[in-house]
Amino acid sequence: MEISFGLFVLIPLFAASIVRGEGRCKQIEFLPCETDKHLAGHVFKKIDMRVDDALQNCKHWCYEQKCISYNLAQIKEDKRVCELSNTDHVEHPSDVKSLAGAEYCAIKNPCVSNPCHSKLTCERDLYSLDSFKCIDKTSCASLKSTGKNENGVYEITPVPGYSVQVYCDQVTDGGGWTVIQRRLDGSVDFYRGWKDYKQGFGNKNGEYWLGLDAIHILTNRVPNEIRVDLKDVDGIGAYAAYSAFRVESELEKYRLSLGNFQGGGAGDSFYFQNSSYFTTFDSDNDKHTKHNCAVMFKGAWWYNRCHRVSSVVVLLTNLNGQYLYGIHQLFADGINWYTWKGYNYSAKQADMKIRPIGFGSQKDDDHGDDDNQDV
Repeated sequence: MEISFGLFVLIPLFAASIVRGEGRCKQIEFLPCETDKHLAGHVFKKIDMRVDDALQNCKHWCYEQKCISYNLAQIKEDKRVCELSNTDHVEHPSDVKSLAGAEYCAIKNPCVSNPCHSKLTCERDLYSLDSFKCIDKTSCASLKSTGKNENGVYEITPVPGYSVQVYCDQVTDGGGWTVIQRRLDGSVDFYRGWKDYKQGFGNKNGEYWLGLDAIHILTNRVPNEIRVDLKDVDGIGAYAAYSAFRVESELEKYRLSLGNFQGGGAGDSFYFQNSSYFTTFDSDNDKHTKHNCAVMFKGAWWYNRCHRVSSVVVLLTNLNGQYLYGIHQLFADGINWYTWKGYNYSAKQADMKIRPIGFGSQKDDDHGDDDNQDV
């Protein structure tokens, strides 16, 4: 039996099993390592080892830590680093990279033949060499339905062949929310250019922007609703909910389509941005004839005509603005939501989150906990 991926072939060689707490034997079949290769971007643990027993020790650490594959790094003097990964070449073939002196070592994966329906993700059963489960990992809502009830970072696969790590809010208003933007403490600079906003940036456990390409994929797979949660410097929260949210492709400059305001103590400040194109300091797609709104207000957003139509000040959001922490004197700068705190207040915390329409139920505007959620 041969398992082929990329430009190289792995042949089963070594099998091991140990007794786990569930009363079943965890079975692993190790495949021969591929030289001058490593799997990049998925290491969750590194262990220093002596060169002469690095291979066997790394195998031991792998099944103890429930790894999916591992790398043996380049030899340095008499030491080698064992790198345990939480995925493999089957799930992330493009992350197998050339690296002289390294070795990539995989485990037999029954998912290599893509046995699941196109909307489901194959997940191996660590207690059987040939068993697997087909799981719906298309969104945080689907993960919630499979029992993933805790907030945290998860990997989702919204469409076949495309996976992305996201922060899931599984608590607020029934859970199932995929967080697409998160502001917490000002640790990440959000005044960035088009490429960064296209690809995404930040730390999924902290502040981040998911990326316009990813948001486009998520919101065009199925219809989504959106909820924005805000918190002031005193820890008092408010939210705004909308019945629909979709972002078009880069060819359409990530044009925004927004549904009706559904309630929330923060009020409706988003409607003016509906049908607007996304603007960054290096890609001016707003409707202002004289200025780039992203430059004027130090952010990146669906700005429409900045903050005014003719001489009339309109309702506005600027959630990717500067982190100014509370009251400030700069007109409409900062993490701004006009109907909540006006133009001269920047939220301490904010997040934008989406989920498929119909998942869960909206709480009443007056619900005590809804305007005080953690973000």
